[in-house]
Amino acid sequence: MHLLGAAAIAQGVETNINWLLSNPQQFQSQMQLQISELLAELINYLTDIVDAEKQQVLKDQLEVLELPAKPTEEQISYIGGLLSLASLQTPLTLERELATGADVALNVADDIDPQLLDMLFNELPILSEQLSEQLQLMVSNANVEAIREAQRAAHTIKGGLGQYGRY
Repeated sequence: MHLLGAAAIAQGVETNINWLLSNPQQFQSQMQLQISELLAELINYLTDIVDAEKQQVLKDQLEVLELPAKPTEEQISYIGGLLSLASLQTPLTLERELATGADVALNVADDIDPQLLDMLFNELPILSEQLSEQLQLMVSNANVEAIREAQRAAHTIKGGLGQYGRY
């Protein structure tokens, strides 16, 4: 489940190699160098798939590729999400923590509209639950569509907080 990002990168490398084999006149030495560097970073990533720095280096490599089958920004983001799955806790390793009153104390500024704040208080638990559910689906079922749903929920939470100048 946690190697889906690496598999997607390997598939992209294979696609580029196949293209170059069928179009040898298009071959440039820089293409071979980029494929070699990408494979070296992929091997490095596979030595410790939970290392966020190795994930980022691999994602950065994808962004600078100049190959015939170069991934789009959306594909790079998707692959980055797949790579980071390895860093997420599994349902077996999650621990329940209880917040204290001090952890959740809220100081509301006078310039915040109380009606909008009430709306945020009503929606935030629902959105947080959606985000949590999608993250669990991602981890437990390797459900890649859950990545997009989790991103949407996080984006909505961020947008709601942004209305209050808090993010």
